[in-house]
Amino acid sequence: MKKIVLACLAIVNILTYMMVINFYQSRDYDQIAKMGETSDSFQIYLQDSSVNPDSQISFFKELSRKYDISVILTTREQNNVVEKSVIASPISFPAASFRLDKVDLQNDQDFYASFKTNSAKQKGKIPVFVKGNKIVLQSMTRYFKNKKTVDGVYTIIPGKSNQKELLKQFSQFYGVSRDQLLKQTIGRKQVYFTREIWVLSFIFVLASLVFILVNVYYPISQSSSIGIKKLNGWKNKDIFLAMIKQGIIMIVVTSIIINLTTLLIFSYRPNGFILTCILVQALILFLYLLANSVTYLIIKRISIGDLLKGKFHFGYGISLALIIKILMTVVSAFLLINMSTEISDAVASYQLQQEWAKEGKLKTVNSVGPVFITDEKETTKTMAAWFSKMAQNKGVYYVESGSYSTKNVLPKNEANKKPEQKYDLMSVNRNFIRAKLPELKRYLDATQHAFLVPSKYQKHPQEIKYFLQNYSYNNLSSAQQGKINPQQLKIKIKYYHEDVQPITYNVRLKKSFTNPIIEVVEDHNLTFWQSIALSNTDKTSPIKIEDNPQTSELLKKTSKEPQVKRLQMKFVSLNQILATSSDSAYKGLQVVIVVLLIIFVINLFATIFLLLYVISNQQKKLSVLRLLGYRKFDRYRAETLILLGLGLGEVITLICFKASLIPILLAVLMMLADLLVFSLVVQHVEARDLSFLLKGGLS
Repeated sequence: MKKIVLACLAIVNILTYMMVINFYQSRDYDQIAKMGETSDSFQIYLQDSSVNPDSQISFFKELSRKYDISVILTTREQNNVVEKSVIASPISFPAASFRLDKVDLQNDQDFYASFKTNSAKQKGKIPVFVKGNKIVLQSMTRYFKNKKTVDGVYTIIPGKSNQKELLKQFSQFYGVSRDQLLKQTIGRKQVYFTREIWVLSFIFVLASLVFILVNVYYPISQSSSIGIKKLNGWKNKDIFLAMIKQGIIMIVVTSIIINLTTLLIFSYRPNGFILTCILVQALILFLYLLANSVTYLIIKRISIGDLLKGKFHFGYGISLALIIKILMTVVSAFLLINMSTEISDAVASYQLQQEWAKEGKLKTVNSVGPVFITDEKETTKTMAAWFSKMAQNKGVYYVESGSYSTKNVLPKNEANKKPEQKYDLMSVNRNFIRAKLPELKRYLDATQHAFLVPSKYQKHPQEIKYFLQNYSYNNLSSAQQGKINPQQLKIKIKYYHEDVQPITYNVRLKKSFTNPIIEVVEDHNLTFWQSIALSNTDKTSPIKIEDNPQTSELLKKTSKEPQVKRLQMKFVSLNQILATSSDSAYKGLQVVIVVLLIIFVINLFATIFLLLYVISNQQKKLSVLRLLGYRKFDRYRAETLILLGLGLGEVITLICFKASLIPILLAVLMMLADLLVFSLVVQHVEARDLSFLLKGGLS
């Protein structure tokens, strides 16, 4: 029992040390990203600049020669390597910010790095906390050797000049306003409390729970020994110190080993790191003493009279074990509900991937640049013009699906008067209809604002027309809506009799629609909201492009146009998107399973100690009942009913939350495993001689 307590203390000490390392690793990476910033420095942001790198470098060098300014371009390359490309003035450049005594980059090809590169051009090593935090300090000439654009974030250290004067010269050189230069276009947010810290914290909490369970039981199990020591004249304080002495030694020894290891492993240690480690270790020692306050109370309450009567104080332990047992049951129920969701997501993602794969290889927009935030109106126009040009190729589709109710489409005062009805509706261009719905291509002509409506709605032509007029009205901009009312919109409805089942390409809906209403999208005349939707990315993007040589060539050609280049569009195949979604779903499921397994183990611990407390508290009574021939269930009726109640409560909760079958079966198995462990512990304890138990031997 004592070994478990000591092991838990060592684990807790190591876990907190790892959490401190993780925190300081994130902090050090943030400091690396800010290297070069001083109290008087400022940043400028370049975007879509037409200035070429050589002209910019000459301009910076001239300013550096004239005003002793230093310029630092901060970029992030592959594997999160931070690159600092500089024009360095010997007077103003903050070498100390890079943890270096001096910086010599007179040779444009020389550089400094935090890692060994085996290059003769590496002048020195920049100290960092952990190897994963990588930085390269180089000349701006070396950086722009194979680069054609100067866009990025530049830190300016004014030297002999000032911000106002320098901004004036920058504004003239780049041909943009001062406000535009200072407008932040790239954000930087460092997360200190990473996922690793949360995982370590979770394990820390679980190790602490095990420690508390065992630590409270330990003095109770030593009741006889405590009583004998009291008979021999030991004071409560001496007994207490004897019981916690090994724990204190364990904390101190592991702390010393950890701190010595730190001095050996980390050549560079951030300010405050060692002090934080020592303070955290002192906190663990304090919490250990605090946790043992229960031990002291138990020692104080055990009297020689209690010992002679065979009376022991197990109330603390029973209450603690029961609370932890209930807590773990609640947590496991919550995790099983989450598991049900994760399983559903994983299955749905897999089925969706299989369904979409049948339609061939399609590309879509994976991401767009920040220009959509800074200049939405202009970029939306550019995107619409680009799509119109792309759609001249028959392998480029516009696909948007949704289920719309009359309540959400019609005006409120009218929607409330009519029974609610839902319509499946797809907005697709002519290319999609010709390729994926060939049965309906005979309905296509030069008509604008056409809707292909299944013949089942032909019985109520006025209702469907009014619904579609309102739907079209909602797709207009506010300015357009102010000039017209829904009934004035001219739309053309064509009824079709064919049976079609197009894929929705909408992960929030069912995989396919049966005979939906189809809005024919005009590639060269998109509505306001259709144009806005073009900037949607990933699974929500309406743009679908056949992956073939013709479309690839067209994409490459149009992406070189200056206006399109500003959009910074990146494309990815639908299969890749779905594969990523599936991976995320599987990883989420794996995390839930691992956490559930740990909770299950803690739950079993709680069951074991609850039983040990109960048996120790009532061992004479239980032994007498066993001697009188009472069955195991009758002897442990209350405990069995508690375990059954908690287990069945968990199962009923899952059923109420409509969990899938697998989590419900797992809950049943966990309940049965709990009862099995209960039975095995009873069997193990009662394997002792009956006379031994009747004498109170277990305590």
